[in-house]
Amino acid sequence: MANTKWKDYLLKSGVPLEFEIKKLLDELGCQTRFDQSYLRNDRNQISTEFSYDIDSSYIKDLFFFKLLIECKYRDPSTNWLFVPDNEQSGKTKSYDSFLHPIDFFTLENKFYLDYYLMPYFSPSCEKGIEITSDRQNPKSITQAANQLSYGLVHEIIESMIVNYESDDGLEDQLCFHIPIIVTTANLYVAKKDLTIDSLKKSEKIEQIAKKENSLVLKYNIGKELEQYNFEQLKRFTKRYSIKDLKKRFNCQYDDLDLTIRYLSKHACPRSILVMHYDQFNNSFTELFELFNLITSPNKSILRLVRDKDLKKELKNKYGIQ
Repeated sequence: MANTKWKDYLLKSGVPLEFEIKKLLDELGCQTRFDQSYLRNDRNQISTEFSYDIDSSYIKDLFFFKLLIECKYRDPSTNWLFVPDNEQSGKTKSYDSFLHPIDFFTLENKFYLDYYLMPYFSPSCEKGIEITSDRQNPKSITQAANQLSYGLVHEIIESMIVNYESDDGLEDQLCFHIPIIVTTANLYVAKKDLTIDSLKKSEKIEQIAKKENSLVLKYNIGKELEQYNFEQLKRFTKRYSIKDLKKRFNCQYDDLDLTIRYLSKHACPRSILVMHYDQFNNSFTELFELFNLITSPNKSILRLVRDKDLKKELKNKYGIQ
């Protein structure tokens, strides 16, 4: 009998999954490469090179979408179970918070679509765990998220540098930064009425959770990542004259220092997109439809934007709610 273990080893390495995702992104018009690296201290406080699997860019006019992707190949029987975000109600909250738009130094091109104007994309979740037939792994999802989270601030800084330094049109390029975990594991979101008792009585995971093709994982930034983000962002500001930076700075908060602290603690990242992948399903098609909606909004979106602006104008001028 032929030895086929080599195939299992190769699949578990993740390389075939990364290769397939790269080909898919190339077909969608992206510029893609493997292994984007960055430096940070390891647990022994030694500066060490870390990386995420795929770095991909999708450019349309003055819109730049940066995809940071970590791939996790798992046996088809593996399940990732997530806890639903109880703060989300209906489809009106910021399910699209994984986009991370950066327009602090753009001149005119701003992200005009408030989150509540955006279409529903995926359910929002707060915590996840990997489950197999004989064990559970509480670290697998967290490790993948961490690989992306520490790399995100470098991409955000790079987009701000492009906006600030360019004088060839790129100073108005609106950049989005999308951290993504792609996995062959099945994705499940626990039902909101799940209890320990109902879990004990269940025979199948479908009885206590709903299967999803993708979901948005809220990311709680810890003190270590907050400090890391802050150090990188302050290093960016020290490259230039603070007076000139603040003069060019264009944000609703109108305060560069406050924005740096906000990014460090709450928005780098806000959340991470988790996507299931197999030969019959991938959520990249839906994701790129969302990109195209941002770059070329339909009439219903434009109508909502106009209504929002009118309400704001009435409120400011006449106090009308």
